[in-house]
Amino acid sequence: MAMIHPSADVSPEASIGAGTRVWSNVQIRERAQVGKNCIVARNVYIECDVLVGDNVKIQNNASLYVGLTVE
Repeated sequence: MAMIHPSADVSPEASIGAGTRVWSNVQIRERAQVGKNCIVARNVYIECDVLVGDNVKIQNNASLYVGLTVE
């Protein structure tokens, strides 16, 4: 099960993998996919249709835009 901070805005159409931690003020849009055991740090923006693989750490204030794949 993922841990999602109460201030994060995660679309119900997004997929968040087990063991992933989503920190404060994160926005994850529709159809974004974040893998297992990831860390999505503070103030990150993940746009629609972004794919993030397993075991990825995204640092504070990063913006990931449409079509990006991170492994």
